[in-house]
Amino acid sequence: MRKILAAIALALMLAPIAVSADPPPAPAGPPTDVRAKMEAARADAKAVLIKALSPDHLTKVQASIDQFNAGTLPALDTIKTIDAVLSPSETKSVLDIQARLNETRRGLLPPTEPSAAPDAMRSPGPGGGGQLDAGRTVLQLLASPDKLRAMRRPAS
Repeated sequence: MRKILAAIALALMLAPIAVSADPPPAPAGPPTDVRAKMEAARADAKAVLIKALSPDHLTKVQASIDQFNAGTLPALDTIKTIDAVLSPSETKSVLDIQARLNETRRGLLPPTEPSAAPDAMRSPGPGGGGQLDAGRTVLQLLASPDKLRAMRRPAS
């Protein structure tokens, strides 16, 4: 009888170990190869963006991005500051870069509902009108990805 109870007790103690040995669930989002292609497209867009800005404007934009990364300038203020720095031709270049990046992303992802298109750079709210926003695009391409992810997480 003692051997049976000892065997049951041992089985109960080892059960959580056996359960935790299951492989973790697959990460959410696109497959690894698609994610790598998306990251490469983002890196290419970032390089083109840097070339599209004048040296003076790039310095001013980078100063705002650095403040955002340090947590001293909120995202919306960073976007407004960047929009104020960009010339009309730079704004057009940034919007063209974003449109090309969106097209690349669409080509990599399976077809979805039109409302689920990867136009994440569209400005919500008054004045945004669903138009692409150059300041938001610059922020998302130049800011620290970790800071951008942290910004999207709900406050605990």
